Amino acid sequence: MIFENLKKFDYINIDTFVTPWDRMMKKFKLLLLILISCIVLIVYGCFEFVFVNQPATGMIGQGIDVSVRIKVRVHPLGSGSPENLYFGMQLPDNWTVENNSFPYTGDQSGTITYDATASAMYESDNPATPSHFWWFGKSSSSITQIENDIINWDFTINHGDKTGSYFIDYVIASDGTSGEGNPAVVMLDDETHPIKIMDVIPTLPEWGAIILGSLILFFGGYYLFRRM
Repeated sequence: MIFENLKKFDYINIDTFVTPWDRMMKKFKLLLLILISCIVLIVYGCFEFVFVNQPATGMIGQGIDVSVRIKVRVHPLGSGSPENLYFGMQLPDNWTVENNSFPYTGDQSGTITYDATASAMYESDNPATPSHFWWFGKSSSSITQIENDIINWDFTINHGDKTGSYFIDYVIASDGTSGEGNPAVVMLDDETHPIKIMDVIPTLPEWGAIILGSLILFFGGYYLFRRM
């Protein structure tokens, strides 16, 4: 009798134990998984940072020399068609990029030039930190989507005549869904780059003159004191 009952259970459909709520949650999880997969594909960037070399200190009257290297990444669902490259920086107010333009070299070459439209559009969507602004440059020609192509550029930032501690953020982007001129699919560099602007440090000859002058004043004062 017991074995007959067990045999009957072999034919019971397990779905009879699943509630409507369980079925709904199963469908919801499936839809959520599909949505997350789509988002991952959408935000996949066409470019990524390899490095940003920026000094941690700067001197009054001297520019800040920065080197950047990026890598081309082809969208997994894309056709590899050329896209404009945008390079952005969040700079302290009144700082400037020398000539508002600089060349890029490597597997592909051209020029990145300041683009007021792209800067304004990015600022509208991503307001800069107080006392800062977004500077965006655009490539002179579209970047051919060749996987792992390396592109480099060097430029100089002029910071004015004020000392203090500051920071710079760096961004690369390609054309957005609304078309050319709208930087999107943004890739931020993975860290904020602090920099401290200081007065010019005296050179070794200048230190020698300072020490010699101090010694003359000391011994001269001592001599006059002994004569009194």
